[in-house]
This record gives sequence, C-alpha cells and structure tokens, in this order.
Amino acid sequence: MDFKFSKFRCGALLVTDLVASTKMLCDDEEVALRQLKRFFSGVTYELRSYAGSRMIKGLGDGFLAAFADVESAADFAFKMVTLADELNVDQRPEQSIYPRQGIHWTSFIDEGRDIFGLGVNMTVRIADMARPGELTISSQAWRQSVPNSTLRGKCIAKNAAHALMVYGMTYRKALPDPDDMHKPALH
Repeated sequence: MDFKFSKFRCGALLVTDLVASTKMLCDDEEVALRQLKRFFSGVTYELRSYAGSRMIKGLGDGFLAAFADVESAADFAFKMVTLADELNVDQRPEQSIYPRQGIHWTSFIDEGRDIFGLGVNMTVRIADMARPGELTISSQAWRQSVPNSTLRGKCIAKNAAHALMVYGMTYRKALPDPDDMHKPALH
C-alpha cells in the first residue's frame, strides 16, 4: 500500500449490521430486499444531515460510516434503530430489521475511498458484541459523552496487543429473542 497520499485521521467509526438478514432473504427474498432497500435509502438520506460524516462502504447487510464526533455517531445510530422500528410496523417478526451497532473513537488511515487500521477492525468487533437493537461503544467513545450505558465486557481483536472495555446501550423495548438473534451476555 502506498501511503504517499494517505491521511492519518481520528474520528468516531460506526459499524451497523442487520441481524438475521440472511435468514430473512432465504425466507422471502422479495420482501427482504424491499425492506433492506428502504432501510439503506433512509440511511443515505439521514447521513447527509451530519457535518463531517461520510459513508465509507456498504457491507452487504450493513455499513461502515465515519463521524467527526461520538455524539453525532450515537445520534445517527439511534435514528437507524428508529428507522428500523418504522419499517417493521407492518412486517412479521421474521421479516423485520434489527440493527446491531458499534462505535469506536479511533485513529485510522484515510485513503479517500476506504479506510484502514486496527481501529477499523476493533469497531467491527465492538459491533459484533451488540445484541439486536443495541449499540455497543468502546471506552474511548464512552468517555466522550454517551451516557446511560452499562459495561458489557472486553473486546479483543485478533492479534491485537490489548483489549478494550465495551459498553452497551439499548434504545428500545426488549426485542423478540429467536435463537438466531440471541447474543450471550459477556463476562
């Protein structure tokens, strides 16, 4: 990789993943694609209102976005849960969208069209720890004004030198808990 034109940056990275979307697609692909397209259309529309934010890449049934500050990333994550709730109103539970999300305040290498670095990998691991409808945040992000969260556990990226403390925030009432959507509590 040629870093001649790269920029070293710091920011709040947000990873969003839609729980059980593969099962949703297998069960009724037409309905699932309609739901997913509506969700990602809303994501794109909402993201425009955040100064210093940008979509880095779509990840099939999720995305990676960067924000200038943690508060904006958390506010956007909350809006994504609200959007999913609105889209789920007329859907059966198995055709509903349940985002799980993670935020990490970190440094990264910005290549313009993509970003790289350990912080990107850690953000994915942090998001993986979230339950459906939950936002998990690193201790670095938590220190920057994300209140009302509880300690969930430690996150360790493969081959990383140290673990991060991770906090969880749930934005809504308890969700259905089918086996394929359950995430065990961390210790």
